[in-house]
Amino acid sequence: MENDTYDHQLMANKYITTIKTALKDLESSYDKDVYIVLAWQGLKATDAYSKLTQEKKDSFIKTLTEYRTNNEIIECK
Repeated sequence: MENDTYDHQLMANKYITTIKTALKDLESSYDKDVYIVLAWQGLKATDAYSKLTQEKKDSFIKTLTEYRTNNEIIECK
């Protein structure tokens, strides 16, 4: 397993709540569901994400779509 993959697995398994909290601490004006969805965005290739139910993944997609529709998106470079 590549180190990069291991790091993302570790983040998904141990730090998703910490990531969510850090995002909320940076900008607290969004619905609470937005932060967990944003936290998972960089971890979609992990085993932890693949083990989420399809219903949960679908709710993430819905929340992310609403977030993007209602907010100006700044693309990463």
